[in-house]
Formats: sequence, structure tokens, C-alpha cells
Amino acid sequence: MAEPPYTINPAFLERIRHVVDLATKRHLQVIINMHHHEDLFKDPEGQRKRFASMWDQITRYFSGYPDNLVFELMNEPHGNLTAEKWNGLVADGIHAIRRTDKKRFILVGTAEYGGVGGLSKLHLPKDDRLILTIHYYNPFHFTHQGAEWVGSEAEKWLGSQWLDSERERLTVQSDFAAAIQYGRNQHIPIHIGEFGAYNKAGLESRARWTTYLSRYFESQGFSWAYWEFSAGFGIYNPSTKTYVKELVDALLHNPMPAPVAPINTDSATNKTAEH
Repeated sequence: MAEPPYTINPAFLERIRHVVDLATKRHLQVIINMHHHEDLFKDPEGQRKRFASMWDQITRYFSGYPDNLVFELMNEPHGNLTAEKWNGLVADGIHAIRRTDKKRFILVGTAEYGGVGGLSKLHLPKDDRLILTIHYYNPFHFTHQGAEWVGSEAEKWLGSQWLDSERERLTVQSDFAAAIQYGRNQHIPIHIGEFGAYNKAGLESRARWTTYLSRYFESQGFSWAYWEFSAGFGIYNPSTKTYVKELVDALLHNPMPAPVAPINTDSATNKTAEH
């Protein structure tokens, strides 16, 4: 409901419970988050009480569930939900949850679409059951090449590759340096809530990128969740009922490879050769 008491549709909550129960029976970790809350992104102050009420209802509804169920306050805060306003809502949401559940783990993302760029503006209340969540899609021109929702510019990126060179790896490590330090300073674990490359990128490059990031995240002690299962970034084709083996292997099986050696340019012929 858009007006007080902001009641969540009982049939919708029951649908969510059904999905959570199916997943927990299969021993999966489950995250419930708010996604596409457009009213909140447009009018954070006007939606503040509604936001807190929703988390109060969700918490009471799932009271008693084991700790394999985790709550995430909001997916990719953005728009008028600035970093400053997001910090206020984070405190509101945690308070609403803690009224009923003192021990549930809570994932908190960053403003400005949930990436590492918003981390410096995030202020967390004192709570020893918080997990920082970060979304990662760099380099964006590679992971979102040809993505229709990005705009016509994305068509110009088609053909971009991820070679898995030392330089590319160092860029990733540089991107996460502040997050790693933040986690140490705040004594908070880190979860990569989304990472993936769109299927208009070459599969070999996608597999290299996914392999490196999966193993790198694990080497840092991060947990991770791939975006996503069966659509444009996915690892499963629902039409053929088959998995994309290269991506499954990249996520679960491939060891960390040695980086690819630099590409040398032959100035005489203007050709490149990968060694």
C-alpha cells in the first residue's frame, strides 16, 4: 500500500515465502531485497516511513527462519536517493529489522547504483551483523557492450574483449583496494552481490573475466553472487534446458590462471599478436 499502514499484499508475501522455502530445502543461501522501488528513488523523504514499515513487516513474516536467510535493504540506491539520504534510510531499515530480529544478517549496499564508487560516502550504524554488498561490472564497455537499455553508445562497444592481462587485473585490484580497506577498518565482511558480462560479449572473453573475478573475490575472502541465472547475462538457457558450460566452469571449477602476456604491436605491418 502507498498509504499508511503500508500493508504488503499477503498473497505476494506468501509467494516470496514459497520461493524461499524451495531454496532453503535445497540448502541454498537466500537473500531477500527490495528491487525497483521507483517511488523511493524519486521521493526518499516521502517514502521513508513506508520503507521502514515494509522491513518491519518482512522481518515479522520471516521470524524464526534460520540464518541462511539474509535481508538486503535495497538494490542499487540511486536517483534522488542520494548517499546522504541513503545513510538515513539504512539506519531506519536496520532499526525496523532489529525491533523483531536481533541476529539476522543484513546486507547494505552503496548509493550511486551499488558500486565501489559510492563506498566513501557510506556511513554504517554500529551493528555486528552487517555485510557490505558491492556490485561490479567493470570495465563497463566490456560487460555491457550491446546492452539495449544502456543506449546507442553500447553498440559502439561491440567487439570489446577481456584478455585477462596483468594490466586488466591490476585495474580490478585497484577498484577494490578501498573496499578491502573499508572492510578491515569497519570489521565487516564483503559480498559481491552482482557481477556478470552481457551475452553480446564474446563467450571466451566472458569466461576469462568471470574466472578471474570469481577466483579473485574468493582470494579476498568475499562471498559472491553472479548476475544472473537465465537471461542476458545468464548461465542457463531455458529454451534448450542446458547450462553454458564455459560460464559454469568459470564460476565453480576453473583455477586461477596465469595472466595473459602483453600484446605486442608490429609497427611495420600494424598487426598485433597475442603471446
